[in-house]
Amino acid sequence: MALKFTDKREITDVSQLTEIQKRQLEEVATKYDGNYLSAEMRLEKLEQECYNNKGELGFSGHCYHWRVTDFNDTYLYDAWLYMVDFRTFFNANSTEKAGL
Repeated sequence: MALKFTDKREITDVSQLTEIQKRQLEEVATKYDGNYLSAEMRLEKLEQECYNNKGELGFSGHCYHWRVTDFNDTYLYDAWLYMVDFRTFFNANSTEKAGL
């Protein structure tokens, strides 16, 4: 099945996200560094003392969301690319990870 990545957004503020997308962001961020922080906290510019051995805990400036559709424009997945080379896919509008 061919897929299209549409509606790319750089996520810089929590106001851009639905409640489900906030939960998705919290899950991908925890997967990234093992630290649970709310979506609001992830998108804040954190102070120097919030750095750890993997880098900044904040995702601001390093977080993108796409809607993934088939060529009939059926919305199938939410795709997240974060911290340059990490990615996670969820079934559309859910917190259920897709095995992509």
